[in-house]
Amino acid sequence: MGSVCLHVRKPLGQGYVEIVEPGFAGLKYLSLGMLTLAEGTEYALDTTDREAGLTVLGGRCRVEIGDTVFPEVGARPNVFSGTGYTAYLPPKSRVRVKALTDMQAGLCWCRAEKAGKPVLIEPSGVRARPVGRDNWSRTVYDIIYEGNVDTQHLIVGETLNPPGNWSSVPPHKHDVHDPPHEAEMEEIYFYKFDPAQGYGFQRLYNDRDLDVAYVLEDGDAVAIPGGYHPVVAGPGYQLYYLWCMAGRGRTLRPKADPKHAWLEQEG
Repeated sequence: MGSVCLHVRKPLGQGYVEIVEPGFAGLKYLSLGMLTLAEGTEYALDTTDREAGLTVLGGRCRVEIGDTVFPEVGARPNVFSGTGYTAYLPPKSRVRVKALTDMQAGLCWCRAEKAGKPVLIEPSGVRARPVGRDNWSRTVYDIIYEGNVDTQHLIVGETLNPPGNWSSVPPHKHDVHDPPHEAEMEEIYFYKFDPAQGYGFQRLYNDRDLDVAYVLEDGDAVAIPGGYHPVVAGPGYQLYYLWCMAGRGRTLRPKADPKHAWLEQEG
């Protein structure tokens, strides 16, 4: 893991761009792409052996999943102006997305065999949680999680960091199957900044073969097959990331770095 660059930066044009491909950096379940469409244009896809969460980052679209139609998905102009809409796409589904306005959506993909039902998660169905304190306070939005959508492996959410604040703090990991203390879950982050010229930093490390830091810019992604993974927004810039997780189950059991776990008990 230590010799592989986990930071991905790809230009986004019209249509679909796969940013983190299946199998990248040893990921067993997850991949990630972005769909950008001009008003009135369409894009068709087949989920085959993957399930997906289509999270509208900005704009509005119509989503057809087989015989199921969600006539209007999305409302916010961008990720910094409200909670979003997400359509869950089961495996073995034929999907058509039509842009009702200029729009962009993130597609969090996950290997899956069990066919489920399409679900539209509206803002009222998203669970918002204030997390942390001081300069590691942030807001976490749980979109697809155990209890609201019957996926096989996939978990999806969004996080907003105020300028200068950290998240994934205390630094934690979830790469070992050690119930009930830790559950093995890989993860991907996709970043946006406000203003868009903003920046941040992410560190990924473990106690064996990984210790790297990446400069983050708008539209970057980071694959997290394992290790601790704290992230910070640059001063003056609000940081957003779309995140997805998957593992053999859907249990969230992160383990804090013992050196920094005292942060959980403070305040």
